Amino acid sequence: MLTRHIQSQVQTLLTHFPCVVVTGVRQCGKTTLLGTLGSEWQRFDMENSADRQQLLADPDLFLRLHEDKLVVDEAQLVPPLFSALRVAIDRDRQKKGRFLLSGSSSPDLVRQISESLAGRVGRIEMAPLSLSEAWEQPPSALYSLLSQGAALAEIQAVATPRLSLQQVQDYWFAGGYPEPWLSGSEEFRNLWQRHYIDSYLLRDIGALFPGLNRDRFRQFVNLLSQHSGNILNNADIARSRSRFSWVIK
Repeated sequence: MLTRHIQSQVQTLLTHFPCVVVTGVRQCGKTTLLGTLGSEWQRFDMENSADRQQLLADPDLFLRLHEDKLVVDEAQLVPPLFSALRVAIDRDRQKKGRFLLSGSSSPDLVRQISESLAGRVGRIEMAPLSLSEAWEQPPSALYSLLSQGAALAEIQAVATPRLSLQQVQDYWFAGGYPEPWLSGSEEFRNLWQRHYIDSYLLRDIGALFPGLNRDRFRQFVNLLSQHSGNILNNADIARSRSRFSWVIK
């Protein structure tokens, strides 16, 4: 299992907030990260019907029974949780690190956090593997030194390349999603990416836009992928707009 740099940031937030929310795209490693918290944390997965029904039966009672070290995965699937969570946090506002929620970066989850939990939670966005995480390198201190106005010699010392050009190219073409990266199989990687896009279209984007023309949207995604690694020029996208004017029927 690869070490994620975000793990230390989550621990820091847990020392300052009663509740921490980890959001991110599907399959970026959120659930695996939650598994590293320790055995004292109880985890409930809202994609599991038994766990979901247990919470929905009485959210207030559920949080009284699990008032500390509680993980709720895919929290956006249970909207009644958020108002109950606000009450549970306010019962003991000074106690930190009690709840940890995770979920996909959906508008529903963001809205629930802003409406019900504003000021009570620390939120952090998780991405797929970074280049340094993929090759099990420590995080670079370059940006920190630049922001601190460090001396040129210090900046040059940390700016020395730690990876070969081949490693950078391998990462660039394979992408940063943990499962296909760790498999090492090019065939599996191609199949995984194809099915991931299908799931993304059918489940997430399809739920947000019921009238979505999925074939056209797939073409639009392909168009955006051709701009990967370049400075985004909105005019280039706009010139192709007429081709995708009926992405949504």
